[in-house]
Amino acid sequence: MAVAGGAPSADAAGPTDLVELLAALMPLAAALPPTGAGASAVDGIDEALHDACAVGALLLSEALRPAEVPPGELLLGVLELLGTAPGARGGACHLELLATLTECVAARAQALGPAGVASCLHAVARSRALASLGSSRAAAGSTAAEAAAAACRRARAFCGMPEEPATAPGPGAGPGAPSRLPPAASELLRALLLWDRRLSAAEAARGAHFCALALDCPAFGEEERGQARAGLSQLLRRLSWERRRWSPEDRGLIASVGALLRSEFPELLRPPFAGRSVLAMLEELRGERTVTAAANAPIGRST
Repeated sequence: MAVAGGAPSADAAGPTDLVELLAALMPLAAALPPTGAGASAVDGIDEALHDACAVGALLLSEALRPAEVPPGELLLGVLELLGTAPGARGGACHLELLATLTECVAARAQALGPAGVASCLHAVARSRALASLGSSRAAAGSTAAEAAAAACRRARAFCGMPEEPATAPGPGAGPGAPSRLPPAASELLRALLLWDRRLSAAEAARGAHFCALALDCPAFGEEERGQARAGLSQLLRRLSWERRRWSPEDRGLIASVGALLRSEFPELLRPPFAGRSVLAMLEELRGERTVTAAANAPIGRST
């Protein structure tokens, strides 16, 4: 990795090199127990790996900022990595990278098409970034959150970057990732909905899952949540027409959307948000989950 003025630089280590670095480090970091859960030697390795991941994420964020947008395959590859990374331990550095990647994908949404845009929204949902934006204050005192924040501070110091100013998540919060991610993701959702008639079942299911999570994210403004609500209604209606084309993954995503709506937004489970075909679809999936849970339940001992 290049060093300029005593600090590592992304100039010589290009985006592809940094992606390969993160691809090697992140699975190792995810496999270790959290800091404080084991022997001091394991804790030291855990901290070193997370520091290295944080440095890689920061450098990649900087490498992706120039006006020339990187290839779509590269963007989606990194998003897949972040989507499978542990959300709470990714920290502010990974959130910064996720925001930058989402902005890059939004800048070339037309070139990436519905598959690329849906993959990006799915990665944002899988990374638990929306939940972390909405619960940052509640999680601020947790051991995982403190460790992630400390790793990001060390990474910024190591890279010679100023410490990011503390900003409250939400609309108008400032230039940090918490204020950049919601508008970039909303721009992607608008692009996806314009392709409504071209969407596959998988693309619609991924978009619907993102919309459902966005409904409950305080970092989204009222207009952005309204767009997510309208988009979810539109995508669920399309999915109700495409049942024969669902994959097992699609089925799981749609079932989780139904469970979230029943738990947090029961008022939406009626027209005009959800028509009869959508309600029948969600009820069918609810019945399947009930049957599966009963079949997998342990058998009690007879007396």
